[in-house]
Amino acid sequence: MKQITIFIAILIVASLVSYAEAHEGMIALYADPSPESCQAILPELTMIDLSLFYIRGDGPVMANACEFRLLKSNDNILISSPEFDESLGLVWCIGFLESGISICYHLGEDWCFEEEYSFLGTIPVMNISDPDTFTVSVVGYPGGGGGTGLAINTCAQGFPLHLVIGGTFVFNGTCESPENPFQDPTPIQSSTWGAIKGLFK
Repeated sequence: MKQITIFIAILIVASLVSYAEAHEGMIALYADPSPESCQAILPELTMIDLSLFYIRGDGPVMANACEFRLLKSNDNILISSPEFDESLGLVWCIGFLESGISICYHLGEDWCFEEEYSFLGTIPVMNISDPDTFTVSVVGYPGGGGGTGLAINTCAQGFPLHLVIGGTFVFNGTCESPENPFQDPTPIQSSTWGAIKGLFK
């Protein structure tokens, strides 16, 4: 019986890993104009412009709007107002990045971001304190669309809402991916029941 329980726990962990790799759409910050690096060095009193992207993954094509908020791990981080490329045809931007924001674009007649990686704008971030490791995450907010506040409108008829996941950007540290920002230096010992139970705490 114990072996069956261990096997089921391993299957659950495997399914969580596959979800992180094959998501149904993600809004995340990157260090460059292409969505490649989710980490950067940011010394004290230095500012960087992060690129905000919708990464489609296995999800739908994004239409003209998205909503999210930014959660910072340190109060000494300053996040400035988002900046938009004129080609995005910004229609309106309601709310604030750290409490919940909705952004709407006018992309032309089809109102759709067709790319696999859709650039949504840049967000300036400044470190006014020591250069320790800290993070900025894209998360939802209470009272947002679909009850999560982390969503896009899709290009299907009526532009229905689609819930997505958020990503985490790491400053002065190492990230594996926005979905799994920190590399775990401790290997999981799957041979013991205690190690598997420890995954679910």
